[in-house]
Amino acid sequence: MTKSLGKKIFLPVILVVIAAIFVLLQKNPCSTTSQREERLKEIDRLRDGVTIITEAEIDGYIVSGYITDDMHYQGLAIFKPDGKGNYNFSSNVNRDYGDLVMASLTVQDMEKEASYNSVKNYDLFWANRENLEKAELTYTPEGSESEVVTLDATDNKIVCYPCDYKSYSVEYKFYDKDGNVFE
Repeated sequence: MTKSLGKKIFLPVILVVIAAIFVLLQKNPCSTTSQREERLKEIDRLRDGVTIITEAEIDGYIVSGYITDDMHYQGLAIFKPDGKGNYNFSSNVNRDYGDLVMASLTVQDMEKEASYNSVKNYDLFWANRENLEKAELTYTPEGSESEVVTLDATDNKIVCYPCDYKSYSVEYKFYDKDGNVFE
């Protein structure tokens, strides 16, 4: 009877251990660039692999600019901090390789009460081109005149602009050091 009881306890314990190992192996903490690349490979259209070209840290979030290894797509992926030193995949925007990419990031300040004032909105832009000099953003808030913002785009960086407008349109273009325009 003791032998039978031992088998009954042993099998569930083994199954729990196997399940725990499986869950731990499946959870990608996205703390390093290579872990973020692995996570992006899991996305349907990106299965052939990706290479992260540039990254930016914005209010604790990591924004990764990447290209697919087959050079079909490029995009921006957003990784949210989990509060334990790791990051979780949050969202992804991709375009055909060579097209400009725009994404949005909304950050909720968890220390403040849940209100409009505790939310920060950012527009993110990336061209993935060499020799860039600047990005020119033209914001047109609903019912207001346009505002032109010029930002540094050197070193193929992800351009980030805090945007407080509730309803607006934005046009964006990048300029390289020779004056060529990319829209």
